[in-house]
Amino acid sequence: MADKTDQLAGANGMEVLTRSAGAAGPESTYEKVVILPKRDDTDLAHHAWADARFAADILAEHALFFALLMPEELAAKERAEALDFQRSFTSLYGVRRCQAGSG
Repeated sequence: MADKTDQLAGANGMEVLTRSAGAAGPESTYEKVVILPKRDDTDLAHHAWADARFAADILAEHALFFALLMPEELAAKERAEALDFQRSFTSLYGVRRCQAGSG
């Protein structure tokens, strides 16, 4: 969904997990990184941010998937609504951690 730079938005102080250990970001445009709080991080806001970020990404993917299944000739209104959902959730995916809580 998001481009390579959006995937790392808000990752300061967090664990960035990629296919290759120690990589600075995704290796391809199709790879997604996982951003989690560090093991010893007890700040609930960091955990909530990581969970919400993951959910926003999944919901954006599902909205796009549904839109792709709807032919515009038969379900133009529903398809447009699904694409609006996809754009909304994609914009949430890039929200930086400092806006989600302390950090």
